[in-house]
Amino acid sequence: MNLAINAQNLILPAGAEKIGQYEYLVKLNASPTSIDKLNNLPIRSRNVAVLYVHDVAHVQDGYAPQTNIINVNVRE
Repeated sequence: MNLAINAQNLILPAGAEKIGQYEYLVKLNASPTSIDKLNNLPIRSRNVAVLYVHDVAHVQDGYAPQTNIINVNVRE
């Protein structure tokens, strides 16, 4: 079970943390705020080398062209 969980992209909790009288905003790099920042997510590190998404892929906001047609209130 742990192997299956570790193989997935996990959404880690973030938000606010109150310590004493101060409240700190907690942000994680697992939830980027833009598409371009997805390219800079680290995948793994080994020794001192870090492997990033942009090293193995290119993330973009794209989609396949629509290929279906829908007819509404068709009369013959």
